[in-house]
Amino acid sequence: MALVRCHQLVQRATREHPATRPTPESARAAADALLHAWPDIERDTGLGVRLRAHTRALRTRTSPAGSVEEWLWQPDGHPVLFRAGTSLGGSGQVKAAVGYWQEMARTAGHRLGPDHPHTLTTRHNLARWRGETGDPAGAANAFEHLLTDTLRILGPDHPHTLTTRRNLADWTYESGDTAKAVEVLSTLADDQERVLGPDHLDTQASKQVLRLWRDELSDG
Repeated sequence: MALVRCHQLVQRATREHPATRPTPESARAAADALLHAWPDIERDTGLGVRLRAHTRALRTRTSPAGSVEEWLWQPDGHPVLFRAGTSLGGSGQVKAAVGYWQEMARTAGHRLGPDHPHTLTTRHNLARWRGETGDPAGAANAFEHLLTDTLRILGPDHPHTLTTRRNLADWTYESGDTAKAVEVLSTLADDQERVLGPDHLDTQASKQVLRLWRDELSDG
């Protein structure tokens, strides 16, 4: 899929003309188009740069009727906002990704409330990219706090809860606390087997890693 470029003067005229200035409907349509153009796997670095730039430009637009940023959070956050953050981190800009997800977490908490699933998602992504910057202890601590809220809001058997527990185990291990990581992952593997079944890929992966970590403790 190709992106169509438009001269800046034409863009400005389109934004400012009463018949074509941004509206909630046109803003969401533009966001939908960006999301549709975004490949699941970004093999074209330049395309990712352009899509993130277009998303950023879209978010900053305003009109007499309101701001596009506000419209994109109605009713609960357009997926392109989340895709842009994932793309940013995936491009290797991990520090920028931390800043992006910090802003997203604040905005989601304000607009959607602290218990909204999308707010939990922003916190999850923030914790992940914090770890990727070289702060595994900070990531583990963030996932531990997130898990408390995820358990309360979504329940112990929700897929997002299980994923949060796996991330907590992984970053705890990366922070150097193998014994605690084994404890977290052991309990998770039992629950994954109960909820997902013994043959599920997530269950099998947890058990395989658990064996490696236990061997590491034994060798130590």
